[in-house]
Amino acid sequence: MDEPQRAKASRWQSIKSKKSNLALLIAGVALVLLAPIWHFAVAPALKVVPTDIDMLRSYQGTMRQFARPPGQGAGAAATYNILVEQREFNPLGASTPEVAVLELDTSFIDTAGHKRLTESRTRYAVDRRSAKQVKDGVSARPRGGYFLVFPFNTPKADIPVWDDATGRPQVGVFSGKTTYGGVSAYVFKEEYSDQPLASPPPGFPARMTGAQMKQMLGAQVAGVADTDVITADYRGSLATEFLVEPVSGSLVGTREASRTESVLLKDLTNGLALGRDIEKLDVKETVTSLSGGASFASEEIKKIRLQYEYIPLGLLALGIACALIGAFAGVKDRESRG
Repeated sequence: MDEPQRAKASRWQSIKSKKSNLALLIAGVALVLLAPIWHFAVAPALKVVPTDIDMLRSYQGTMRQFARPPGQGAGAAATYNILVEQREFNPLGASTPEVAVLELDTSFIDTAGHKRLTESRTRYAVDRRSAKQVKDGVSARPRGGYFLVFPFNTPKADIPVWDDATGRPQVGVFSGKTTYGGVSAYVFKEEYSDQPLASPPPGFPARMTGAQMKQMLGAQVAGVADTDVITADYRGSLATEFLVEPVSGSLVGTREASRTESVLLKDLTNGLALGRDIEKLDVKETVTSLSGGASFASEEIKKIRLQYEYIPLGLLALGIACALIGAFAGVKDRESRG
């Protein structure tokens, strides 16, 4: 056996003879091997839609009402300066390891009189790995596409976005990149015009009498008798733009939105077809709300980087340090004494 081989054998014998060195060496090798396992196996298993979301988003703008449901007063137009408050959160105990349930509580507030004009509560369920909406047993109807949360590594491509008003996914058109609050985000635009609504607006019937129609519009309609049966075809139009942080799929916010609800009234007895806007909403998300969305997205990015970068690098560094200490600490002296 030549000199280098004898030196290696002597070092290995020295390491084996000292239990602490051997334990450190074994631990170091194990940690070095664990680093890639964590990066490629453990981290992806932990990369799921969070179930600790609790955010308050707010929007400011105007709401114009052109008609009111029958029995709720004359149909004179009214304009409100409004504040829209939306609390987005995970209801306690509703989510599972596979499905994240999110609730959206929305209030429309008249800023002049601080009166709540409308309130609604809706639940959504998404697959925790894909972020796609799934059947959850709490939604009013099956949903698809993405809403509130988007896929990890969001693509630079058009994506299906769920739209409650029409009751189906619409196309979110990829429109470029931007930066808000230090967070890089993709811009998606959702636009559609004159599409059938999934259900009539609250209080508005699918069928009404001629008298109810006149009351709703606040005007007489020539050729329509009070006893005529009127069918109502409700439609909607939307133009909105939202920002998505692509690494975590977090919704930074919605910069602006314009929504119109309208109705086509038909009287089959005389061939009447009368179109009328019911409501028009124009809002922009507040700076405070967008900043909160950017902060949340930033925290989610940190969690992902912790799992994919910092923990594996920490394991690798610690493993190398343990292995080196086990291989050399006290071993050189024993060799020199030998």
